[in-house]
Amino acid sequence: MRPASPSTVIRGLPALAGGGRPAGHPVSARDGFLRASNYYRSAEFFLHGHPCDPRHEHAYERSVQCFRSAAALFSPRIEPVQIPYEGTTLPGYLYRADTSGEPRPTVVMHNGFDGTAEEMHFFGAMAGVERGYTVLAFDGPVSRDRCTARAWSSAPAGRTWWVRCWTSP
Repeated sequence: MRPASPSTVIRGLPALAGGGRPAGHPVSARDGFLRASNYYRSAEFFLHGHPCDPRHEHAYERSVQCFRSAAALFSPRIEPVQIPYEGTTLPGYLYRADTSGEPRPTVVMHNGFDGTAEEMHFFGAMAGVERGYTVLAFDGPVSRDRCTARAWSSAPAGRTWWVRCWTSP
């Protein structure tokens, strides 16, 4: 078996994910979208050595699109959110354990430079929901695009953000 290039993997992802949304099978469709999201995220990760390569942004955007398609098929639905931050917003997701409206303990999760809010689904967000927590997962201010207009800040700004987050009343 020959190793595949990121381009080859990206082109083959729709078929690997199960081809979209099977009629009458929302769980299969949801799981297919989750697979596709994770495949695109993995391909995007291996393009970090070439941050201005157009495949980088394409893989990231498709990963987010596939994840949001999956999120809409969960019950309760995983809600995309935009958190205001220093003149921009931080994208993320709000997970609820149920639709009762009852207050619940909340877990706040985010990744760093090369992580995504979408991958937090697999790294604990769903585990928290399954245990009755509300979970907010989001991209921190030093995450994401290293090449486009959405680039937010440098690592020192990220450290400043954490200090403000934990010391605010």
